[in-house]
Amino acid sequence: MSATQATIPPARDPLPPGQVWGRKFVIYAALGIPKVDVKGWKLKVSGLVEKPLEFTYDELLALPMKQYAKSFFCLPPGSLVFANPRPIAIEDVEEGTEVVGHDGLPHKVTRLIRKRHAGKIVGVKASYLPPSRMTPDHPVRVVRGHPGYGQSKSKRRKLTFRPGWMPVWARADQLRVGDYVLFPKYRYVSTRDSVASQGVSFRIDKKLARLIGWYLAEGSASSSDNRCIGFALNSNEVENGREITGLLQELLGARVGTYLNYRGTGMTLVATSSEAGYLRLIFGEWCGIGAANKYIPDFVMDAEKDILREFLVRYFRGDGYSKEASKDDPYELIDFTTSSRVLAYQLLLALSKLDIPGELVNHPGSVRMGFSVRVRGQKIRNLLPEFRTFERIDKVHYKETSDGFYYPIRKVWMEEYSGDVYDFQAPPTFTMLSPFVTQDCVTKWSIEKPMWEGVPIKLVADMAQVKPEATWVMYRCYEGYTAPVPVEDALREDSIVALRLNGKPLLPEQGFPARPFMPDLYGWKSAKWLTEIEFIPKYEDGYWEMYGYHERGNVWEEERFKGHSGKNWLKRAFGTA
Repeated sequence: MSATQATIPPARDPLPPGQVWGRKFVIYAALGIPKVDVKGWKLKVSGLVEKPLEFTYDELLALPMKQYAKSFFCLPPGSLVFANPRPIAIEDVEEGTEVVGHDGLPHKVTRLIRKRHAGKIVGVKASYLPPSRMTPDHPVRVVRGHPGYGQSKSKRRKLTFRPGWMPVWARADQLRVGDYVLFPKYRYVSTRDSVASQGVSFRIDKKLARLIGWYLAEGSASSSDNRCIGFALNSNEVENGREITGLLQELLGARVGTYLNYRGTGMTLVATSSEAGYLRLIFGEWCGIGAANKYIPDFVMDAEKDILREFLVRYFRGDGYSKEASKDDPYELIDFTTSSRVLAYQLLLALSKLDIPGELVNHPGSVRMGFSVRVRGQKIRNLLPEFRTFERIDKVHYKETSDGFYYPIRKVWMEEYSGDVYDFQAPPTFTMLSPFVTQDCVTKWSIEKPMWEGVPIKLVADMAQVKPEATWVMYRCYEGYTAPVPVEDALREDSIVALRLNGKPLLPEQGFPARPFMPDLYGWKSAKWLTEIEFIPKYEDGYWEMYGYHERGNVWEEERFKGHSGKNWLKRAFGTA
């Protein structure tokens, strides 16, 4: 192949009229902005109706109006979002923060959203996961649970995940007890092989992971001069003490002293005079200062599975509890305990990387003021192969797939809230883990608090007396643009002929004098510069539908292209209008 041939760009798929190629994506270039003389403009209501109607602009303004705020999907302050390297309160998310998406990988935040909300907030509690709160329209990735009346939980789970099951997006206020939410398996593996602190470089390997595990479980700062760290053990943990001492000496060149308390029940290892420098600063940088503020460092979370496993095993040996199965009690479990909320959330994510479903539990005892992450049943062996477990009837409350774990919703509630709410955009998945998969703000409106106002389409339809054989509505606009919509979508309570935006008439580029607005459908269905609402007996292609766009275009089902309902298909030739 010649050099000239090599520089020829690959052929691109043809684009429908009104779209052009950008550097990376298709851009909707629109059809131009028509000049509409509002004095001569009329909106027709035609087709399968008993009384065909025509409205002038002033006549429409005189009809009863309805307002609808196109909300951004938001979470209240304090909601933790899984980020890399550690969870963060949503109000502290910044541009450039990497958040975990539904694919189990980190994605950078490109835009921040903050707005006021006064009204209902939906609370959701799923098995295994901490509770979450969100605005009613916040989209959640769910598998709709089978009701299974009179059936056991395991039977209902089998009915829910029978062949052909598929996750969908559902508004938070439409969630039901028994639906299943998704917690993905963390997949990111860094290519880093070393980490530096205080001018010293350390190899990221199993030995360093073991030492970090011991420190997070048993370690603390041991002096005010930043030189020393200590590990508190029981006096009978001789083997653990030997391993910690050996790691400190080999990796840090530290001198380690051993001290017993006056009763002889406790043993403290104190590492001093390290060749690596100030130990307290090193471990503070990696793992945080103070038990309630500890976290797993990013180089451990993002390491290969075998390195992460070494960390988790040492953390469990230092700050864990186990109950093996027996003939009298065949139910086994292991617990990881911590007083750090962030660390508890990280443990859920770290365990998922090893195909282990961790469960955040609340129970009395020594961790009643902290957190406990539990693993039950056969999955314990993914971490501890020699752990004694019993084979028995499937009693797990989750569905595992290659992508993650689906956990059943156990409680849904509503509460009043007034204050700021937050969201962001993190392309290309536009999803986040908080603490199950939800959708971040994917709206493309340039105005961040749009309040739409107009005449309910149902009111106009009732006035025209739509015939029962009408199953579709065809919106017709200036310059031949058309958009088909099912009657049931067009006549929803929140579907309007929009005339105003934020209290002002629509601008020409926004569709003046009128456009339909249906918040559950993609934007190309809310056709600008509307001139006619025609009720038709069956489906017909509109402008974009001729080029492969979906017949209905429901946002919650991700209906972007024909034949691709319910799936996030990326089709190179077509972008959403």
